[in-house]
Order: sequence, then structure tokens, then C-alpha cells
Amino acid sequence: MSSTASPRDSRPAARLLPDLTARLAAAGLTSPAAEARALLTHVVAGEILLAPPLTGEQVERLERLVARRLVGAPLQHVLGEMAFCHLTLASDSRALIARPETELLAEAAVRELAQMRAAGERPFLVADLGTGSGALALAIATRVPRTRVLACDIDSDALALAAVNTERYATELAAADSRVELIHADFTTWQAPAPLDLLVANPPYLPDGESPPADVRKDPRRALFGGGGDGMELPRATLKVAPRLLAPGALAIIEHHDSQGEAMRRAAHAAGLTDVQTHRDLAGRERYLTARCTAGAERGKIEP
Repeated sequence: MSSTASPRDSRPAARLLPDLTARLAAAGLTSPAAEARALLTHVVAGEILLAPPLTGEQVERLERLVARRLVGAPLQHVLGEMAFCHLTLASDSRALIARPETELLAEAAVRELAQMRAAGERPFLVADLGTGSGALALAIATRVPRTRVLACDIDSDALALAAVNTERYATELAAADSRVELIHADFTTWQAPAPLDLLVANPPYLPDGESPPADVRKDPRRALFGGGGDGMELPRATLKVAPRLLAPGALAIIEHHDSQGEAMRRAAHAAGLTDVQTHRDLAGRERYLTARCTAGAERGKIEP
């Protein structure tokens, strides 16, 4: 397929958009215009309308990026970054690409902590189980001042990416007097240093045998499949550990597959959680659960 521009092309960057959009559309991409704009914006590192004609080096870079996208690399991996809430995070094959549905969990967490802060000024202790890229942890810690988020993951590669993102937002974390601590551990056996004020998790939850949607097929398989024919092994494990990690009355917020709403509610009740509620995403699908720890829940040993 022909290139979008040649090294001698004198057209302003904005004039390249139609050709680039046509190339992406011909490849069957569902949002070719938006992707063309994202690719060009990335290459010119600024506003396309104000950019001069591309240099030869920029043309070569654009062609490399387009070639990767045309063979199926996710746009976020091609660009090396992804948008999540108010953040722009590093993104590559080491961790799940953060998605709009998961932003709902971050928003719910921020609302909960804001209500708690209104009741009394104090620092918060939060855990993000299966943090991956660190998206949820950073979205919360940069929005809610004086919040310490324990970002736990069993995958060292994912934690390495989370470290990049945590460093990227070091200034914002310092300004909020917050911090994100990365912890390499299996959350099913991990002990928090003190009872948590809030727990968030986006565990793997696809059922075994389900074909992943096209936009997640390049994500690590270990971050996709929850275990078992219903995909509930890891979501159920997350609910099981919540009572021993949370302070009395504290909230757990857990994402799940849109087919798992009823199973998640049953598992939450079985774990001894109360005020169990299912929340829908913008498409009307059951997407995440909230539940509270009861005052008399079994807490387990807390390490000093």
C-alpha cells in the first residue's frame, strides 16, 4: 500500500490526514479518522493544524507507526501511551490496556474517598489488587490528596511498567502528598500493613474458551482469563480476601465480565460482605460490583 507522504512532500501535516485516514480505513480499522489524527499528532508532537510539513525523519517515523498498526498492533502500543481518566500513561505489551469501563471504578473510588474526607480529615490507605500498568492506583492517588495506594501484582513485567508510570507522575503525587507503592505479591496471600480504607481491583475475568474482543487480543493472556468455565476463579478470590484486608465499613470496588453480575453478588455475600451492589457501564452492561466489609469480618493476621 502506498505511503501517506514522501520525504519530499511539502504538504502541511493537516493535509496528510485524508490519505492516512483512507489507508487505515482500507485496512478495516473501525475508527480510521481518529487513529489517523492520533498518529499524526504523536509524530508532530503538537497540534496538527499548526504543524509545518513533516521532515524526512518524521515521515519515516510515521510510516513505521502505520506499518505496526496495519499488522494489528494496538494503537496504544504503537503510540507507546494510553489515556486513562486525567492521565496519559505508558503502554506496551507488559500489561493490560486500560479501558474506559475501568475509569468507572476510579471515579467510584474517588467519590467514596471524597465522602470519607468530608467526614474528617485524615490520610487514606488504599489497595489496587492486580494493578497492571498502575492506572487505577495513579488515577486515585493523584486525585485524592494524602492517599497511600498499595499497588499489588504477581507479574514483575507489569510492575516494571507501573514503575515507569509512577515515575511519570512523581511531581503530581508529591503535590497531592500521595504515594503509590508497588508490591510484587500474590494478592490471595498478601497481607496489608494495616486495615484498608478502600480496595479496588480489575482482576482477569474472561471465561476459559471465550474469544477475547479484538481490542484486547494483544493484551497478555494472563491478564485476561479469570480461570474456569465462568472466568470467576480470580474475581471470586478477590472477594474472598476483601474482608481480611478492609477496615470495618470500608468499600471494595471490583470490575467483572458483563455475564458475571449474579455470580459476583453470590460470591460477595458468601464472603460475608454487605451492601452488595452491581453497577452498569455506559452501554448498560453489568460491569462492576461494590460491597462493604462488616464490622465483625474475619481479618486475619496483619503484618507489622
